[in-house]
Amino acid sequence: PENEVIKPTINGLLDIMKACEKAKTVRRLVFTSSAGTVDVAEHPKPVLDETCWSDIGLF
Repeated sequence: PENEVIKPTINGLLDIMKACEKAKTVRRLVFTSSAGTVDVAEHPKPVLDETCWSDIGLF
């Protein structure tokens, strides 16, 4: 997902940073990110809810 996810994220952040620098009034920029917010898997994972239990043998 280099061209679909990574490059647009980096370019978007660079645009924000340039705008902050140009504004001259921004003292601090906090950028947080996680790859966990994007799921690029072909097959969606099953939805887990309160009816799903861990296998007791795993403990």
